[in-house]
Amino acid sequence: MTCLNVGRPRDRSHYERFVAYHESFYREVEATSVTPFSGQALDRGMVGSLLSMIRHGIPAMEPPRGVMEIHAQRPAAEAALAWLVERARGHRAFPDEEAEARLADHVRSRGKSFLDAWERVVERAREGAASRTYSKNDRAESEGLKLLFTAGDELPNDHDARQFQVPTSMRDVEPSVHVWLRWKQLDERG
Repeated sequence: MTCLNVGRPRDRSHYERFVAYHESFYREVEATSVTPFSGQALDRGMVGSLLSMIRHGIPAMEPPRGVMEIHAQRPAAEAALAWLVERARGHRAFPDEEAEARLADHVRSRGKSFLDAWERVVERAREGAASRTYSKNDRAESEGLKLLFTAGDELPNDHDARQFQVPTSMRDVEPSVHVWLRWKQLDERG
């Protein structure tokens, strides 16, 4: 791992002057593949993908507080899920119809479970005379508690609300590795 420091002129020149370095930056990175609709890919990407399809595909759900309209818009949300299920069915040639049906049922089941959890979260917010918004990126803090959270955020207490974790990157479906740096003094190095 290389850590470049913007405060050092030589390190900064990597960013400012080495065009060839930038153009070949990924030359030494090994390409990895992700199997679409695998368990890990669904764990990492289904919530964000389905929620984005619903929010941007259903006009009533687009505003920050549109998250509260899931019950009224459930048929349209189910249609977005149906599109995702059909996409899962057609993403490759399956060896038999049973394998295709299993995958479709799995995606449908996970999607319905997510939509049910969404409705329960919204219902609890309404019972408490509260409101929810999609995320901190909406910049609508005064309109309600954010629903989406990332791995760096504190986990919600509500089990249903825990289903709304979204990644900040889809580059990788493997778990993250934590790195802790310990700075040694020059006289400690051996």
